[in-house]
Amino acid sequence: MLAHPLPLPINDRHAPSFAMSHLRRPSSSSSATTTTTPALQLPRTLARPAFDVISRAALAAAAPELAAEDVPDAFIRHALGAQAPTMRAGIALLADLPQALPLAGLPARVTVPIRPVDVDGVELALPTHALAVSEAGKGPGTDGLAAVYPIHAVLLAAHCTKLAPLPAPSPESESATVALPLLPAPAPLRPRLRHPPPLAVQPPPRRRALRPPPRRPPRRLPGPPRRRRPPARAGGRPRGPPHAARARGAPLRREQQQPRRAPAPRRPRARALADARRAGGL
Repeated sequence: MLAHPLPLPINDRHAPSFAMSHLRRPSSSSSATTTTTPALQLPRTLARPAFDVISRAALAAAAPELAAEDVPDAFIRHALGAQAPTMRAGIALLADLPQALPLAGLPARVTVPIRPVDVDGVELALPTHALAVSEAGKGPGTDGLAAVYPIHAVLLAAHCTKLAPLPAPSPESESATVALPLLPAPAPLRPRLRHPPPLAVQPPPRRRALRPPPRRPPRRLPGPPRRRRPPARAGGRPRGPPHAARARGAPLRREQQQPRRAPAPRRPRARALADARRAGGL
């Protein structure tokens, strides 16, 4: 016998009562090793989570110019989405960002050199922080590695409403390095995110000279196959049938000439008429 009834569709009104009525409990006469499986209870509806607004305190710590109360949340997220190319370009400028660090000695900041950019007019937004993502239950000081990912604090403040205000980033300077505050972030599963590739600034495309396309030789139409000339003999005369030599205008030898057929003998007319009368019974 089955320990629990078969699963029923969720939208069935009689599913819970049917499952509870058909659920059999073990009798006292059964063995001690028999175990029961509890019935599967599914909710009828799923509650929608509460929608939280952007935390102005976290937004003020990341971008003070966007922390005004009169700026709507939708406008902030839309403006940040338009700046995604500049943020990705800024992350790609990091030269020697470590992909993983040991949890036993996580530093407070990570100093990363910046690649030089020789192209003018390219807008870049360097990252402000770095996340040290590790498995849940492995905090700083334990054995293991933490994956390092550069981030922008304003993005986390605009989309992660439950997040506490992040520490202030390092002040901007004209040096060839940037110091990123390292934030431990334990996760249930270690994400497999790809590190950004290096920035590849493409030069402006060159205009090709307007030249006519090269001429191609005309294609020959397929014609009848050509006859191959038979190889010549040692004596200098061509080898082949008589008509081949005649086509070239060479005279035929006597042994190459075909013999003529002798004409059939003619019978006298009177004899032929007599034979015809006999055959017809005349």
